[in-house]
Amino acid sequence: MGAIDDDDVSAMRKLRQIRNKAVHNLLGFVCGEDRSTYQEDLKTMVKLIEKLDRWWIMEVETPCNADYDGVDVDASRVVSGRVSILKGLIHLASSNQEVSDFELRKSAER
Repeated sequence: MGAIDDDDVSAMRKLRQIRNKAVHNLLGFVCGEDRSTYQEDLKTMVKLIEKLDRWWIMEVETPCNADYDGVDVDASRVVSGRVSILKGLIHLASSNQEVSDFELRKSAER
């Protein structure tokens, strides 16, 4: 339906492997020295969720809601509650203040 592309599917497969590894060794995943290697993967996951949520809101929820009839919704400004919460949790959990500040500013700009 055009919500995701082949690159997104490949990224999801990689993220599933990481998730499976984390589930079977949660303490090592959360507290281990290599946890910082997953920061980019975490960003990728949030971007995919954001992309899917935005698609759902724009293609399903908005057209089904009469309150938006005739309203031009700027898709680039659409953020789901789930993505806002994820970004907030990442901000709280981040051990790098510069990254946290950047993510917080980026979220506020939307």
